[in-house]
Amino acid sequence: VGCTISIGASQVERARRQSEQLAHSLAAERARLATIIDTVPDAVSIHDAAGTVVQLNRAGQQNAGPQDGNETLETSQQTYQVRNVTGKLLPLEEFPVARALRGETVTNSEIIFLDAEGLDRQALLSAAPLLNSQGNIDGVVLITRDITDLRQSEREQQKRANELIATFEAMADAVFVFDKQGGVTQTNAAARQLFALYPDVDYSRPQAERGYGTL
Repeated sequence: VGCTISIGASQVERARRQSEQLAHSLAAERARLATIIDTVPDAVSIHDAAGTVVQLNRAGQQNAGPQDGNETLETSQQTYQVRNVTGKLLPLEEFPVARALRGETVTNSEIIFLDAEGLDRQALLSAAPLLNSQGNIDGVVLITRDITDLRQSEREQQKRANELIATFEAMADAVFVFDKQGGVTQTNAAARQLFALYPDVDYSRPQAERGYGTL
């Protein structure tokens, strides 16, 4: 009997040590993962099966709302006023997190939202479901890339391009732009008035093939 008790106690102790070792390994793995996530320049958030934020990296914490980033899907809409690119409020079922919880992988979904200072920001959202050991969805990872500066730069470039086009069109002199084969690729308004002198000429063809004829 004493031998049996001794063997049983030894097995219990071995199981306890294995459990402690496993817990230590898991804690170390979580710490390593948290360190890696914190180095990512984009905002990275981990959500539970209800869509609530349970972990947020350093970049995400910089724009956390009044609940310090622990928002549910519903409060996220209230806090950040998430909209699509047309400015319409994004329905909760179309949130990348909600879509990922249904098993979908979302890549670069563009949205507009309010930052911590109440200013509009633009971002690309990518989300993917997290699976447990049984293969069931029990959370979501979401990556938010801020593209506000990129979109602002694109708008400024388009504005400058429109100004150049307006100046080009307003010039009193006729202006023709030719490609290397001698075909006309662009004209301003004054040049197009001259085109009326030769209505049957295809100005996109090389100069020698246009057949101007006589006036």
